[in-house]
Amino acid sequence: VKPLSPREIQIVRLMADGKMDKEIAKELDSPVLTVRSHVRRIHAKFGTTSRVSAATTAIAYGYFHVKRLDIDEDVDDDDDLPSGAVHLYDPGED
Repeated sequence: VKPLSPREIQIVRLMADGKMDKEIAKELDSPVLTVRSHVRRIHAKFGTTSRVSAATTAIAYGYFHVKRLDIDEDVDDDDDLPSGAVHLYDPGED
């Protein structure tokens, strides 16, 4: 697997958060067409065809981790997360 660029890592993480291209573009202050181009490159590098498979591949290769949250666990500004929700975090964030 070819490595992702820093921008592609940002985008695949936002994809894993369930964000669509327009939402990603707004969050990154980038044109939607640029985001779509990055998404296509991510799929090409990973050999994936869906956002879910791209996200799981990124997790498998250590680009970020998933932490299952306990019902009473407080994580940053995500106080409204339901029990059993997951929190994505960077490998060095432990």
